[in-house]
Amino acid sequence: MREKIFVSSFEETNNDKNYVTGLIKLNVPFLKRFIINTKIVDLTTNIERRLIPKNVRGFEKNDKVLKPFFVSDIKNKNDMNEFHIVSYGNRIPLTSESYTMLIPIADTSIDKLDIVIGDNKDSLELSSEEFFDASLKLTDTGNKIILTKDSNKVYRNFIFRKFNFNLDEGPKIINVKNFPTKTFRTEVFWFNKPKSLFNIRHAVNILNAVESKDTVKNIISADEFEMLNNLIAYWKKFDPTPNTSYNEVKNEFYQRADYAEDNFSTLTKRDGAETDRGKIFLRFGQPTEITRASTREGFMTETWFFQNHNGKFIFIDRAGTGKYEIVN
Repeated sequence: MREKIFVSSFEETNNDKNYVTGLIKLNVPFLKRFIINTKIVDLTTNIERRLIPKNVRGFEKNDKVLKPFFVSDIKNKNDMNEFHIVSYGNRIPLTSESYTMLIPIADTSIDKLDIVIGDNKDSLELSSEEFFDASLKLTDTGNKIILTKDSNKVYRNFIFRKFNFNLDEGPKIINVKNFPTKTFRTEVFWFNKPKSLFNIRHAVNILNAVESKDTVKNIISADEFEMLNNLIAYWKKFDPTPNTSYNEVKNEFYQRADYAEDNFSTLTKRDGAETDRGKIFLRFGQPTEITRASTREGFMTETWFFQNHNGKFIFIDRAGTGKYEIVN
């Protein structure tokens, strides 16, 4: 497979909407296990990056339950002849978008399928009585992988709509209760996760730019797991979609924090979110317009205009180190 994809900016390379998918067919003996090692080569620098090895097992034709498929949400119940595979390495995206899970089983006498999706912290029980009978066939269309129905009716495919909405980030196990020994491992993965959130203590400290010291102090804990839960609870108050695990406001805030640290940090340390420009950016986002000038003393200034609330902020760099201080 040799496919190309082009983006207009470096930022778009970290966007889960820009990717290439394809199929690699492997003929493996039934029940044999294999490990597939994959690497990505940057053709500009010839730097190799090895991906996490994948375990592959050949399945028997009479397997009772096949591995679940994650597909784009099925909008029309009457039009279910083609499904767009969510191709994220068998991971479930943490996102505001809804997805559907298809679980094929060989026993067509079952009219209801019960599953549990969980981890060592929590679990979610789901049931479905919606299904269709057909074999499923994978097809590579060039820019996406689709599932299509095969006329040979072998499997009953149970449909779990919007199953991803209440799943938190992290490894998950799917247990099919109708077949107690049948489990599948997967992961809910936050693609495009802001870098500021990878260090929880740092993520909490960034809140000092917009919150009181007492509020931040209440979130901070010696135990990182408890601090993570405190941070989740804090942002839940501002979540525009509280019925899902994905928080759009939290994502926007920490994306702004990433931008501030990339663009407003001083020469000696990565402190962009703590600077005056960073704090304003965290609160109001991208200015409508930025003008730059210099004073009679030779100090550089920036003026930020915000059209949506008629705001204007002036910053000056008196030390020449890139640390702009607000003057109004």
